[in-house]
Amino acid sequence: EGPGAPSWWMLRARPRGIDQLLSRASRSASDLVQLAPGTLQAHLFRLAGPAADVDGGRVNLPLRSVGATAAEKVTVTFVLSCPGRGVMAGRDVATGDALIWPANATYDGIAPGGYRWATVILPRSTLYDVVRARSISDDRPPTLCIVRMPSSIRSTVRGLLREMRAWDE
Repeated sequence: EGPGAPSWWMLRARPRGIDQLLSRASRSASDLVQLAPGTLQAHLFRLAGPAADVDGGRVNLPLRSVGATAAEKVTVTFVLSCPGRGVMAGRDVATGDALIWPANATYDGIAPGGYRWATVILPRSTLYDVVRARSISDDRPPTLCIVRMPSSIRSTVRGLLREMRAWDE
C-alpha cells in the first residue's frame, strides 16, 4: 500500500452487562434486552474505512434489539452463525442469510446466544448494487429484504474478517 491508499482502522470491545453493551453497540440500536439469566458478554468490533463501516461481533446470551438504520445509508447484516432461532422483523433468519435494510428502516429482532454477525453500512447510492431495484424502491416504506448469501460472498466475508483479525470477535 502506497501513500494516499485508503486505510481502515479497527476498534475492539468486550463489554459485560447490558449497560456496557448498549454504550458500545451499533449506533442504530436504541434498546437492548437480555433474554436469559447470567452475565451478558459480548465480543464486538468496528472496522471503519473510506467508503463503509463494518460493525459486528457475537453475544453469549439471547438478546432482543430494537432500533432504526441510519439515514441516507444502506445496512447489510451478514449472519455468520445463528445456533438457535433468530428473528428479525418477525421473520426467521439463519446462518448464511444477508439482511438488507434501506435507510431509515426500523428493526426489532431476537438473536440467540452465540449469534455472530457483521453489519456493513454503505452509502445509499450502493443499494441497487446490493439488491436489484425490483424488491426495494424509494416510493415504498423501508422494509427488510432477506437473501441467501452465495458461498463466494460468505467466503469473502470470512476471509476479510480473518485478515483483519476480527473473526475471533
